[in-house]
Amino acid sequence: MSIIEDVFNPIYGKPCWQFQQGYGSFLTLEFGEPHLYIREPRQASEQASDKVRKNFARRLVVVHGDWHLWVYLCDWRIFSHEQLIADNNSKRRGIKQATSEFDGQALVRVTVNESFISVFEFDLGGRLEAIPNTEAYETTSDLWLLYEPSGYVFTLRADGKHSHTPGNAPTDEEKWQPLIINGA
Repeated sequence: MSIIEDVFNPIYGKPCWQFQQGYGSFLTLEFGEPHLYIREPRQASEQASDKVRKNFARRLVVVHGDWHLWVYLCDWRIFSHEQLIADNNSKRRGIKQATSEFDGQALVRVTVNESFISVFEFDLGGRLEAIPNTEAYETTSDLWLLYEPSGYVFTLRADGKHSHTPGNAPTDEEKWQPLIINGA
């Protein structure tokens, strides 16, 4: 079994919920039981914009699932029954319509090919592809991150390296290993 199968196996068969576009072209998907994440107000750095200072001064309450998938610095495409219905260049309204089709669809398979394109397949015909774009982002950019109930985060980068570390570990302590494709 590959590391991808190991990490996603507990999620297979669980319905996706709250699939949505975040900041820019970021996407987030939730799986499992919902939980409140509460960030207390805090002081922003002196270099922060007024908007950031205002946001940091507020309490932030967000609902996340046991597993939280964040599609981050990459291009992506959303398909329904093999038909492309949105991509990272689509307008927000079209993306919202596309992501709403995934609510309730259960994740059934995740694969990563030799080009490090990640394919997330769902039981009712949905498919999400996360595609490295090394022209727009660095090769060491995170393609996606999976936050687990254990507190660990599995991260796959555009260069095909992955880490599986506690979410509260400093980034300089992350250990990056090459992803083995097809047991090679």
